[in-house]
Amino acid sequence: MPDYTPVALPGDIVTGTASATITGRQLLEVSGSGTVAPTATLQSQKIVGVAAQDAVSAGRVTYYGRGVIHESVADGTVTAGDLVGSTNTANREIKSIPASAIDAGATYVQATVNAAINAGLQTDRAILGVALITAADNTKVRWMQF
Repeated sequence: MPDYTPVALPGDIVTGTASATITGRQLLEVSGSGTVAPTATLQSQKIVGVAAQDAVSAGRVTYYGRGVIHESVADGTVTAGDLVGSTNTANREIKSIPASAIDAGATYVQATVNAAINAGLQTDRAILGVALITAADNTKVRWMQF
C-alpha cells in the first residue's frame, strides 16, 4: 500500500484564483474549478476558508483553509463545488453526491414524507466535503474535507 500525505491541513495557507473582488477576512466558497469568491449564499456548504488578504477578480488569493485537502480518484465526473462522498467502484475513491430531493408529494401521506426525509438525511450524512476542482472519471480531484 502506498504512503499518502494530504495536500493541506486545516489552517494551512491555500492559494486559488479569485472569481470576484475579495476583501481580507471574508469567508470564501468554491465558485468554479480552482476558483473562490466571497460566500454568496446563506449557510453555504461550499465554504473553504477565510481570505488572508484583499484580491481582485481573476487575481491570485491566499486563504486559510477550513479542512484537510485531499487528492483522490474520481468516480464519474466531479464538478467543482459538488459535495462529495465515498464510492464502492473499484479503483475509484470519491464521487459527487446528488442533492437530496425531498418531495412529499401533492397529497400528504405520512409514510411518504417519512421516507423522503429519511432518504435526504442519509444523503446528507454521507457528505465528506466539497470538490475544489472539476475532474473527469478516473482522474485526480482535489477536495476539502469538512
